[in-house]
Amino acid sequence: MQDDNQLVQRIQNGETELFSVLYEKYCHKILVFLFYKCSDMSRAEDLAGDVFLKAFDAIGSFRPQKEKAFSSWLYTIATNTFLDSVKKKKESSLDDKAFMIADDSVGDMTHNAQIGQQAEEILLYLDSLGSDKKDLFVMRIRQDMSREEIEEVTGRSSAALRKEYSRLIQKLVEKF
Repeated sequence: MQDDNQLVQRIQNGETELFSVLYEKYCHKILVFLFYKCSDMSRAEDLAGDVFLKAFDAIGSFRPQKEKAFSSWLYTIATNTFLDSVKKKKESSLDDKAFMIADDSVGDMTHNAQIGQQAEEILLYLDSLGSDKKDLFVMRIRQDMSREEIEEVTGRSSAALRKEYSRLIQKLVEKF
């Protein structure tokens, strides 16, 4: 299978139908990422659709050799799309009570109320620490993004992210 950069190059050369390969590869990840940010599956689905439309429209300007990886570029579009939607709706706070529900690997939470309760406690605690720390946790733990990808998405240095992540994990271990 071709890597993302090769697919992007072919799409830019006119094989636009290949965008569906990138869509299939990243659709679920972007949807879950957005769901964690807004806790509303319907809204997350709408935002994910917007993300892929924006990515398709802007694919001609993406330069794999000069820019970040395609996945990081896509997460940046997702983050900006979400932030734009928050600004438009003038929401002052976001509620992320359904932390583990969106991930298919978690399964039906009704049979394990203890896990659901602990996940909610973790989310509430992460909310108290701020959205930057919660986003870092979601990207690293739930989305399994590499440190390099997170660095590209957030624009923060690797050293700063390592330090913040280490402190975040230490706080979570102490609390739970």
